[in-house]
Amino acid sequence: MISYAEAICILRASASTGPTELIDTCNAVNRIMADDFHAPFGLPRFNNSGMDGFALRAVDTISASISTPVSLPVLRAQAAGDPAGKGVAGNAVQIMTGGAIPDGMDSVVPIESVTTTIDASGNVTHIRLTSPVPIHDSIRFAGDDFADGQCLIKGGTRLQPAHIAILYATGTIRIKVIAPPMVSILTTGKEVSDTYQKPLGSTQVYDSNTPYLISALGTAGIPSSYAGHVGDDEARFRTLLTEAAPAQILVSSGAVSKGKWDFIPSVLRDIGAEILFHRVSIKPGKPVLFARLPNNRYFFGLPGNPISTVIGLRFFLMPLLRQILGMSEETPEWAQLAAPYDKTGDLRLFLKSHVTTDPTGRSVIDLLQGQESFKISPFLNTNAWAILDETPRSYNKGQAVMYYPNDLLR
Repeated sequence: MISYAEAICILRASASTGPTELIDTCNAVNRIMADDFHAPFGLPRFNNSGMDGFALRAVDTISASISTPVSLPVLRAQAAGDPAGKGVAGNAVQIMTGGAIPDGMDSVVPIESVTTTIDASGNVTHIRLTSPVPIHDSIRFAGDDFADGQCLIKGGTRLQPAHIAILYATGTIRIKVIAPPMVSILTTGKEVSDTYQKPLGSTQVYDSNTPYLISALGTAGIPSSYAGHVGDDEARFRTLLTEAAPAQILVSSGAVSKGKWDFIPSVLRDIGAEILFHRVSIKPGKPVLFARLPNNRYFFGLPGNPISTVIGLRFFLMPLLRQILGMSEETPEWAQLAAPYDKTGDLRLFLKSHVTTDPTGRSVIDLLQGQESFKISPFLNTNAWAILDETPRSYNKGQAVMYYPNDLLR
């Protein structure tokens, strides 16, 4: 049996960043950026108005006051998208939000800050100001948002809608992302049923592990499929290992412990797989197995209890996937315990938890009741996993402990 830290080192050393693919930017949410993205131009691309109003020279308004207002002729009206054109000293140009600032003009006065004279056609011919306009007022300058060549998105970033917006703002409609590996899932145990439309036998349970794994991987943008159920049939398991060939990662639930029908370790050895670790000093999920198959695919054998499978995905499969996707190693968060806790035994604990923020802004973590690995109802209220290291100790209320959110890729 090895420590969790040793297992993570083995996982990260076992994989390198996967291949890339070019995809439409609109389909890139939850995908992983392959390379740093540098702005092909600055934004705004040109000086433009931040208000509906009038572009002018600030110097032409210096003498404006209530007693001595300044009147400026309006040369023209300029919409957003019109050429900037030229300004003329002592004059103004009516301008709309986003309109290019005319050459020679350095300020914009909002329309509500002036008195206008309007001709019979509805055009503004003059404006009157009763106070000076500060220089550069209401102007959005070129490059004020980001500069030409600025790194906007780092490689390894999980793309979200905000990233999509900035990519489209730079006209980037295709991007290079890491191609996610395909995951294939199989189940074991004659007590497990995957025929949900049929009533259970008296000693059977429905398979909840496969639907969980597929849906959870989907939230992380990882494609997966169900390879099938092998029951306690070793020959069927061998066959499925071959049939699942397109998948780069195979995941099973059950049959990895020390029971009579826990056949997966022996079958893996028989086919020439390299078992990189089997049994890690954690709870739940201690029997977890990781192997490299002869065709250089990866195999995870997860314990069959539902929460052990959840832990196997969150804290073993995901670190490997992060490595393949070119992401940095995940860093933990910290929160203060809502209640004291006595830890016994020398295993690292992964505890169902719920994190909230108290009125002072502190993160508080509540270790939930029902920590047994077969209990899935407490998982409904779980938004984080508290991690207590191998050392037996008593934890005090308010003591800081490490945790990881449920979010698989962050």
